[in-house]
Amino acid sequence: MTAPTTPRRQATLPAMMSAELTRRLGPYTGRLGWDASQLAHHQRERLRLLLTHAAGHSPFHARRLRGVDPSQFELADLARLPVMTKAEMMAQFDAVVTDPRLSKHQVEQHLAASLHEPSLLLDEYVCLTSGGSSGLRGIFVQTLSEFADFVASLVRPGYARALAAGGPPPEGLVLGLVAAASPVHSSGFGAAVATGPPVRLIPAPATLPLTEIVARLNTAQPPALMGYAAKLAELAREQLAGRLSITPRSVVTNAEVLTPADRAVMEQAFAVPVIDSFVSTEGLVGHSEPGGSVLSFAADMCLAELVDDDNDPVPAGVPSAKVLVTNLHNFTQPLVSS
Repeated sequence: MTAPTTPRRQATLPAMMSAELTRRLGPYTGRLGWDASQLAHHQRERLRLLLTHAAGHSPFHARRLRGVDPSQFELADLARLPVMTKAEMMAQFDAVVTDPRLSKHQVEQHLAASLHEPSLLLDEYVCLTSGGSSGLRGIFVQTLSEFADFVASLVRPGYARALAAGGPPPEGLVLGLVAAASPVHSSGFGAAVATGPPVRLIPAPATLPLTEIVARLNTAQPPALMGYAAKLAELAREQLAGRLSITPRSVVTNAEVLTPADRAVMEQAFAVPVIDSFVSTEGLVGHSEPGGSVLSFAADMCLAELVDDDNDPVPAGVPSAKVLVTNLHNFTQPLVSS
């Protein structure tokens, strides 16, 4: 059975998240100015820590990393490790995680009980699920601190722009979020717990009727808007029709491919250049510049390996068949070349 949670801790989830983000957002935003040498040093040190922890606490990774010395591991050595597939991760979930108290059955029970209200498993762990682009459902577990790493990597470009413009207001960085409703999804959980400075997400779930989303945004008047590309295009048309009336200083799309037509209608309606972003429950986050189409990924938080159909690295400038991800901040469920 799922272990009972402590009401006192659960009641303070937003306060806990606020404290975690307050500790991270400034320093993590400063990383955006790192040069290549600083970034490579950080990546190597975090990767070695991750591999050390994984080999010492995960039976799955202990077998996979047998014969590997994490203290001497280099970034280029990732290509020599066997690929960790999502199907393999799900089939061997209990051996992948680094806390022996966690099990796939237990996490699934917690997810089923958390469809409407956010809570922490074992008073410690954020549990999320995602089908991703593959359509194969995965479950992902991390501490609240590790989830705060993910959120900080997502919002820090906007925080940096606010700092450059004179700093965010006292209530922090405020974003209207048109995404998932349920806290078993990363955007739904984030909207439920990031409710105060330094980041306040105002939820207008994409599953609501369009008229209700419009009403929520008209009431909230968010200074920034983030959400599914197709849904933001719908809202742009509502703005042009006069039913929506907001003046966001930035518009960020995620979760779907941003088409030229959708970008055009958003920029016409909101009079700002659209920022495209990529966000995965596995932890990889990327953003374009305002009005741009090239994504820059948060390489201090995750390593991305561009590979062909045989999982061999492709040279720069050659299209890849897929991308392998190594999450450098989730030590609970290590994802290494996955």
